Amino acid sequence: MTTDTFTTSPVASQPSLVVLSRPNSTDTEVPRWLGQSVARAAKTRCPKWQGLCLVNLQSRLAFEVSCQRWDCPHCVQVKAAVARWMIERGMRSARALDQRVRFITLTLGARGGSVGDLSAAWNRLRLKLVRERRLRAYVAVVELQRRGAPHMHVIATGAFIGQRKLSFWAQQAGFGPIVDIREVEDNEAVARYGAKMARYMTKESAKALRASRTGLATRIRPVRSSRNWYKGGLRAAERDYLAGRRKHLGTKKPTGRWIMVFRKRDGDVAVLGGLDRQALASPS
Repeated sequence: MTTDTFTTSPVASQPSLVVLSRPNSTDTEVPRWLGQSVARAAKTRCPKWQGLCLVNLQSRLAFEVSCQRWDCPHCVQVKAAVARWMIERGMRSARALDQRVRFITLTLGARGGSVGDLSAAWNRLRLKLVRERRLRAYVAVVELQRRGAPHMHVIATGAFIGQRKLSFWAQQAGFGPIVDIREVEDNEAVARYGAKMARYMTKESAKALRASRTGLATRIRPVRSSRNWYKGGLRAAERDYLAGRRKHLGTKKPTGRWIMVFRKRDGDVAVLGGLDRQALASPS
């Protein structure tokens, strides 16, 4: 059984860097077009860009790749938009099946605690609700107030549960005595609570979440969901959301093979991972 947590393990080390070339290099191992494409790559607005670019071997188009971290002021807005889309889609799907949808707020009470304490308490309460057949699917967001007190906001589907019983079980799991539960009654409420959850994801996310991390975690994700909320989770939702945006705007994703390239400050270009020379010399 896996344990839900709001911290993630350290990012694995990057793949080995091979095949070097400057934009104007005549190095026979790497065609000049690769360095030139990277030099002309579409710029990202991410202030924490670390030199990564995607290059299409067929069109030779190149794009700078944003850091995609929750503590980035640019990337967090994009990730929150995707998460909001995923959350609202889940609520609408549940309502279409006549399932109850509720918005729940949980706190650690006067004693306070860390994000890790909040996560552990939720794991205990979540298992209790599942055993009692009161929880079907959920998405949860951590909010940290300026004073550092962590809150958890959960949108859940499942059978009816009274506020008193939920409060009792929540205290047994390690939460404080104050538990708020509200029904998501209509599509207007779906949009309202979706926007509210997105705000919680971005509020104080950079400073508060980083300061509250524990152990060896190097990244923090303020949102978690059950596997049955959206198949594939946030990563799949981002793929589907962007595909929908492209369809709406009438744009198409370039076909062909993509490679990840690292551009150093001195202009050197490095392909991440191995790539045969024929593929570079003859884009297809």
